[in-house]
Amino acid sequence: RTRNLAEVTVEPLEEIDWQALTPGAIDEQLRALAGEMAARDLEIGRLARGFISVDGHFKLGFSSIKQWVRERLGISHASLKARMALARRCHVLPSIAEAVVEGRIGFEAAQLVARVGRPKTVDAWLERAGARTIKHLREDVELAELLARAEGSAAGLPPAADVTEKWQAVERV
Repeated sequence: RTRNLAEVTVEPLEEIDWQALTPGAIDEQLRALAGEMAARDLEIGRLARGFISVDGHFKLGFSSIKQWVRERLGISHASLKARMALARRCHVLPSIAEAVVEGRIGFEAAQLVARVGRPKTVDAWLERAGARTIKHLREDVELAELLARAEGSAAGLPPAADVTEKWQAVERV
């Protein structure tokens, strides 16, 4: 659902009594906000794809997409392109969008899964993303891409633990 900006309210920042909050409570709030932000980033990508497809930036008097992005959205063109690329992949693999919106994975994990996920493998990649750190998920994705290039095929399932261990041993040499 697209929200009108008039519907969006931002609460003023209140003074926080840090001593009254546990680290777990703060972590919970931060994770909730990060989940909302990831879902919004995905929606920004989806809306921007539509906006650009109808030349909205030209119709509003901007000379380029980059100018519109910088002046209207206040983000870099590369950042918007990343959001749009993920939105495009989520159109093909909607379970990635569902995982983001449900808070099972964040935006960066979704980007990594979108790189290698295919209709038959995306669920396995989403499960891996939920169980790994971003650093280790990135290593898994890079290894899957490397193996796919060596085999001349698209990336498949996440690499098995023994394959990952062997590859890490080779890298250490």
